[in-house]
Amino acid sequence: MKFQNLLLFKKSIANLHSHHFLIVIEDEYERNQVIDWIVSTLPKGFVSRFSASSSWEALLAGLWENSLWGEVPILIVDELEKRKKEEIDKLISEAFVDSFSGYLILGAKGKVSCAEHFEKNGVVFDLSLEKPWDRKKRFAEAIAEKCAAEKKSISLSAGEKLLESASDDVSFLGKEIDKILSYVGDKKTNQHEDVMAISSWKEKTTVWHLADRLIWKEDKKEEPVEHLLQDSSFFHTFLGALRYQLQLGYKLSIAGGKEDVSFSKVPAKILEKRKEKASVYGKEYFREGLSFLYRMDVLSKSGVDLELLFDRISAYFLQYDKNSVSSS
Repeated sequence: MKFQNLLLFKKSIANLHSHHFLIVIEDEYERNQVIDWIVSTLPKGFVSRFSASSSWEALLAGLWENSLWGEVPILIVDELEKRKKEEIDKLISEAFVDSFSGYLILGAKGKVSCAEHFEKNGVVFDLSLEKPWDRKKRFAEAIAEKCAAEKKSISLSAGEKLLESASDDVSFLGKEIDKILSYVGDKKTNQHEDVMAISSWKEKTTVWHLADRLIWKEDKKEEPVEHLLQDSSFFHTFLGALRYQLQLGYKLSIAGGKEDVSFSKVPAKILEKRKEKASVYGKEYFREGLSFLYRMDVLSKSGVDLELLFDRISAYFLQYDKNSVSSS
């Protein structure tokens, strides 16, 4: 059975009686949120988590590992797309046997070879083809649901501002909802001015403005950032924003105008601009930028001054623009 709507999936799970789940969501944080929610609905069990770097032998052993208290195994295997097909096939053949009484929950960023098998014999929850407007609607429902759980409501404009500030970052959105609920105290309704009063959305906007300005040379707005660079979390969010734009640009530069599922979350008007510039910049611009960014990330974790690294990153992309892009 396959679900592509989170609300319907949550309503249906009690009647599914399945021991096998495949969760396909690109965002790691969001994927793990769904996996953790599934675990919360299952009988108490012995939970084992594995990623792509986990030992294959340990993973298989986890299928049959029971706790001292007789709890059934709940095996969570994430980053399935990084596993070899023969490993996935072996895991499936081991898990889909009558003698296995535990639960298997697989997580993947995108399409995997076992999806069809899970549709027929287990449960698939797949958001890989979710449209941007459906994603926005789902986020809005999540905001309203979380506020309702605290016996509060949120105005339409406040909800829109939260969605705008979060961009496509689910983790950031969750933190901002928690912050605003704490900020309003006993107030029953979260208003637009309450969202404006919390500071993180300003920093988030600053990050994306900086990334746009450096990678795409579009947003010329200067942002004061010196006071923010002392916070390593802000600096690494900045690196993440740059990395996202470079990865998008690289995919567009090699796509040759072909449509791709991975572009479906980018608004159409912005995507057209990005396609045009990516064709001018060429794949080397983005590939070399990613390589440079990796070196800066390593240096940032070795004690190098963050302001110095920020200046170095800015100079690199601005100089690259001057020598390579504008001359083309």
